[in-house]
Amino acid sequence: MEGVCVREKGVLGVVVEFLHLFSEKKKAWYWFYFPHNVCFLLGQIDNRSKLRNITELRLAGLDITDATLRLMIRHMPLLSKLDLSYCNHVTDQSINLLTAVGTSTRDSLSEINLSDCNNVTDQCLTYFKRCGNICLIDLRYCKQVTKESCEQFIAEMSVIVQFGQTEEKLLQKIS
Repeated sequence: MEGVCVREKGVLGVVVEFLHLFSEKKKAWYWFYFPHNVCFLLGQIDNRSKLRNITELRLAGLDITDATLRLMIRHMPLLSKLDLSYCNHVTDQSINLLTAVGTSTRDSLSEINLSDCNNVTDQCLTYFKRCGNICLIDLRYCKQVTKESCEQFIAEMSVIVQFGQTEEKLLQKIS
């Protein structure tokens, strides 16, 4: 990734910045989450179509804002696994954006890791009820999420689909 220059604004620039951050902090982190051809085709014209194929994204510990999430929703319609753990700017409003009517992530998101996101509260669980394909919600170490609200979520969701807690605040669909 050496020599890649972020000249274009928008989602491509954001992804290039993510790749740069990953390569600086965790040498091979992006290889697992971004297909090999995306990493090397960043300079080509059809980059946006390559972003559309991303299904897993790990952004743990980064300063992810709602603006970044809007770009991801818009340009990554197949996103099914999202790791936002340790992202301190993620809030209930961020989850509201991800699960809002008309967003691709409302239907595509199956796993989300929000562990140690200290601005996420019990309210986020009401937003996750909108996601038809959600199978795993990791809220471990979220200080403002209570065990009681997790149990209430499980009880309310069991009418539609069976959920359980494999660990405290780790909500998982039981198949």
